[in-house]
Amino acid sequence: MTAISIVIPVYNVEQYLEECIESVLTQDYEDFELLLIDDGSTDGSGIICDKAADKDTRVRVFHKQNGGVSDARNFGMERVRGQFALFVDADDTLHSSAMSKSMEVLASSESKADCLVFTYWLTDETGEHRYSDFEAGSFPQEGVVTGKQALEVLLKDKIQNYIWRILFAVSIWKSNTIVLPVGQIYEDVFALYRIFLGSRNVIFMNQCLYNYRQRSDSFMHRPSLSGVLQYRNAFIQRSHDLCAQIPGLSSLCRAQIYKAHYRVVIYMLRNGMMCNQQEIDLLRESIHALKSEKFRGDIPSVFSLKQKLTVSLLRYCPVNVLLGAIRLMRKRAHLG
Repeated sequence: MTAISIVIPVYNVEQYLEECIESVLTQDYEDFELLLIDDGSTDGSGIICDKAADKDTRVRVFHKQNGGVSDARNFGMERVRGQFALFVDADDTLHSSAMSKSMEVLASSESKADCLVFTYWLTDETGEHRYSDFEAGSFPQEGVVTGKQALEVLLKDKIQNYIWRILFAVSIWKSNTIVLPVGQIYEDVFALYRIFLGSRNVIFMNQCLYNYRQRSDSFMHRPSLSGVLQYRNAFIQRSHDLCAQIPGLSSLCRAQIYKAHYRVVIYMLRNGMMCNQQEIDLLRESIHALKSEKFRGDIPSVFSLKQKLTVSLLRYCPVNVLLGAIRLMRKRAHLG
């Protein structure tokens, strides 16, 4: 059996794809297969995939009708042959020792671990400039924890919900019948917690093994009402599911539901989403949710100091006054 299966969904990324594939094929670890899932690309991405397969027998290419990134990942996971799996986005790259370091830590662990979590670099569109990731001060100390403890780390927002930042046993995916929701964004929120939920033990390794390219033209940077609703509902659904399965996490799940409304407000304000009545109604609804729930228990624990100050402003400032101030600031910025 192959040790690791790398699954890369591919859709119209010819500008970045060769660099991504090269970062996998030049790893200092050889016992892996690379599955390139061409999800109906209309540019030269499919040709790049086929050329990679011609040069390296470890590469397997599948051309399919476009179904979105979740559908492509599900498609790939149905065909993996490895013991462990790792997702990579086609515009990102792996550190040259990502696989060897991960497998070394898994092999040296006294407790059998089903999942390993690493951290990452943030890069700009050229891939040249690197920034600190969002977890510089919150990522857990290296070590082995139970699946439930890993869930607590996730619910306390000490790590981000990125599914490409974990190496996990394929058996977890299959035995727990994990399927990413097709047609929805923020699919990582639905999957990462289920992998932790199915893991006996999880290893946190505080090493940057992945280069996450932030692109201004990516889908995640196109604000829309539908996207905001999916964003909120993903976190709320995750909280309800976890609360039902592990009642001991109910307090943290309630905190995450509260923070889901906070995330909506901040996202909408940052992106100037007050252009129609639907957006204004959603903003009002989310601010009302922050005001109606008491800010106590585990709720404060999932907020940074800066976020707590923002919550206080949102909670105690009248909604009409807040919306009026925002409109005025936008008007002045436009006139300026």
